[in-house]
Amino acid sequence: MGEVIQYEQPTPYIVKCTDYDSTFTTPVLTAGQSFILGYTDEIYGIKEASQVSPVIIFDDFTTSSHYVDFYFKVKSSAIKLLTLRNNNNNFQFVYYILKNINYTPKNHERHWISKFSEMIVLIPKNEEQQKISLFFIQLDNLITLHKRKLDLLKQIKQGYLQQMFPKNGEKVPRLRFANFEGDCEERKLSKFLITHSSKEYIAMKTNGGSYKVIQQGNNPIIGYTNGQPFEDYKRVSLFGDHTVSLYKPKEPFFIATDGVKIVSVEGFEGDYLYLVLERYKPKSQGYKRHFTILKNQNISFTQNKHEQIKLGIFFELLGSFIVTYQQKIYNINLLKKYCLQKMFI
Repeated sequence: MGEVIQYEQPTPYIVKCTDYDSTFTTPVLTAGQSFILGYTDEIYGIKEASQVSPVIIFDDFTTSSHYVDFYFKVKSSAIKLLTLRNNNNNFQFVYYILKNINYTPKNHERHWISKFSEMIVLIPKNEEQQKISLFFIQLDNLITLHKRKLDLLKQIKQGYLQQMFPKNGEKVPRLRFANFEGDCEERKLSKFLITHSSKEYIAMKTNGGSYKVIQQGNNPIIGYTNGQPFEDYKRVSLFGDHTVSLYKPKEPFFIATDGVKIVSVEGFEGDYLYLVLERYKPKSQGYKRHFTILKNQNISFTQNKHEQIKLGIFFELLGSFIVTYQQKIYNINLLKKYCLQKMFI
């Protein structure tokens, strides 16, 4: 790799002030997952990358990397700026080689010089490099397109959640379906929230069975088990006490721990309850018991069953679009991973 790629220290490009602002123009980058940390108004020490002269930012400790073709500054000195030694190779192709290297850091050391620059890689002729590079660029563009659509759908959903429930101090929502009127009721959630006993539905094992086992977090299905599940699933929602996560079960289930709260409200349609919890769930405050915070909030809600049903259907439809794009992104990433494994030696 060291014969193909040369490196530059990031020292001249490190941002001096971390008071970022979205109105500033120059992004401050990290090689980690967050990538863009914020934007600075500093006008000196900018790395002038472009589509003609791109660079790879490489985290010397974690070995994560990003391909960059725009002006930027960096946050940390623990980054190497990588470029081609000559133009006989396709830089985008070389980047995919770097991303495909199967290496897990074990020590807190500088990895580029000691490890990556010494790695042996096999590189085809330039024409094949270009075709492979173009193929993965098209996959990446497709992933980016779907991510933008997904972000837009999430913003639309959040906007509707804000508009279709009354704001603090108001009695009616700003946006409402036709033929529904009247004030919404405001009450403290703890006054009518029903918490179902969860101990008897905690799964003892998750290595196979007919019923899903639900945990907290973004990946709720931890496995499957057998036994007597919670069957009245249509009228309940699941709330993750530590993670502030929500899950709407579609079938009988078990839970992983008592940190997953099984809740319902008498007189609420199941999908409407989920909406109420989504609208009023507290922001995460670390590893805390958020369920108490949730219960102590005042919430506004409609008692009209037909309006509840209509709201539930509307947001269920929005949610299905979001899930569709999440699945598309997952599938394309899976395809990309498979192709990276098969098209590189």
